[in-house]
Amino acid sequence: MENDAFLTELTKLYERTRAKGSVSCVMKITKPTNKPRPKGTKRPDPTLEEIRAPGSEYGVLVRASDGKRKVSTFVKPEKASKFSKSYQTIQLAYLDGLSAETKKKKKKPTAKAKKPTAKAKTPVEESTSTSAAKEPAPAPAPAKPKPTATANPKPKPPPGAKGAKKKGAGARK
Repeated sequence: MENDAFLTELTKLYERTRAKGSVSCVMKITKPTNKPRPKGTKRPDPTLEEIRAPGSEYGVLVRASDGKRKVSTFVKPEKASKFSKSYQTIQLAYLDGLSAETKKKKKKPTAKAKKPTAKAKTPVEESTSTSAAKEPAPAPAPAKPKPTATANPKPKPPPGAKGAKKKGAGARK
């Protein structure tokens, strides 16, 4: 598909999915070849020098899909700057459908004891509690040490590792 026709179809995909749905877009650097490859063979990854070389056959394959309809185009290096500007304009025009994710607040454990709040004393309470104010406050209780021993001190090896016990008919007893 030609680049301009692709951009028109991409706009239509975004319009169809504006109320409900999504559009996924993928870009991939590749050569325009129609030659079949034998199964199991992998195309070698090009180096940056090969891609940027003048007269290079490498370009960008751009795909877009809404789950029902798929469109794609191959962008040559000579037309890349014009295409990227148009592509960017379309992408930015349809970003208004994004919604911000809401973060869930984690509740902190309330293991700490609440400190009593100080009450305002009346003049009668102040005169009766003068002797108690001169006594030193009791020392805080020492903190309990946390247990360090675990229920199973020896970890089990992962399945398939050397020394792992085999279960089943061939296991020794």
